[in-house]
Amino acid sequence: MTTQPRQRRFETLAICWSIGLIAFFATRYRGEWATIKSFHIWMASLGIPKSIRNFDSLLIYTAGAIIPAIIIAYRHKMRPIDSLLIKTGYPGWLPTSLIALAPMIIAGLVIGLSHLEKGINWTAFRDSFIGGSIRAPLMEELLFRALLVAIPAAVIRDRLTIILTAFAAATLFGFAHVPWTAEGIANGLPNFLVTFFGGLWYAWLMLRWQTLFVPIIFHAGMNFAWLLAGASGGAGGGGWPINLTRIATITLATIWTIKATPKQTNP
Repeated sequence: MTTQPRQRRFETLAICWSIGLIAFFATRYRGEWATIKSFHIWMASLGIPKSIRNFDSLLIYTAGAIIPAIIIAYRHKMRPIDSLLIKTGYPGWLPTSLIALAPMIIAGLVIGLSHLEKGINWTAFRDSFIGGSIRAPLMEELLFRALLVAIPAAVIRDRLTIILTAFAAATLFGFAHVPWTAEGIANGLPNFLVTFFGGLWYAWLMLRWQTLFVPIIFHAGMNFAWLLAGASGGAGGGGWPINLTRIATITLATIWTIKATPKQTNP
């Protein structure tokens, strides 16, 4: 390997991961900052729900993805949105996403309707929908897939590097969903494993279809199905009915993606 590709690899990974980790830890610990606390208290006094107040995390993650994209795009004569794969990609990604998600959404709706006698807390439902099906998919796919996988893939174009980067990003994605204590990690192992492998699968879908919109849709749709079903236990729980349909959704999406996209985009 010549010096120039090696330098380009180091520079790209250093920029993406340094700024990405700053955004990650800033979001994780922002609640301990006096200024952020005061700002949230002030918004709460205005009657702004917590689900909306927490959009500050989306802003942090968005900045954490866009700033490196602009820096790297400038250095390599690319458009930032292209390096982040914020584009339409190969034809068929939207119907594939919606059709594959159908089993989970239908199952979630059926399970949810069977629990109607318990009543619905519409405020909690609204907050969970905004946080889980809008904010989380947007911010997490921007950081863990677009920034940490798509940009290196666009610049480095080395299969092994992209695979290792995808594994590292999926690991960070997994740790984002468990408490950072020995007990929390041990008890949250199912959630960690599901989100880790889910992160790998989302990265594969993104690179295969060449668009960030696919993992965003699947992430949002799966979270929405979980919400409809009233599933508990995080990504590693939920019970067998919704998990069987999750397997069906993943299987359908994987088979159709392999058939409908060029093989060379596989990381």
